[in-house]
Amino acid sequence: MFALLAHLFEEEKAHKVFAETVDTKKSVALMKKLGMIEEGVQRKQARTNDGIYCDLYLYGLLREEYRPQGESCEYKDRISQGQLNRRKP
Repeated sequence: MFALLAHLFEEEKAHKVFAETVDTKKSVALMKKLGMIEEGVQRKQARTNDGIYCDLYLYGLLREEYRPQGESCEYKDRISQGQLNRRKP
């Protein structure tokens, strides 16, 4: 997945990469590991195979937030330390 992000930002010059999921465990953990930031939750937006509505979690990563694997990201470090205010959906 890191290689895909590198390709999108470095070769394709993407402005933003985003993802959405209903899985709050594995998928959200992967998105965070990739450096994505939660942008919002659409309540009861998606429907499971059983017909039950569930929340849809939205994550994104902007070009200016992207750092190749192994580099630190001051912006995300400052968010995690509570030094920046994140918008609440």
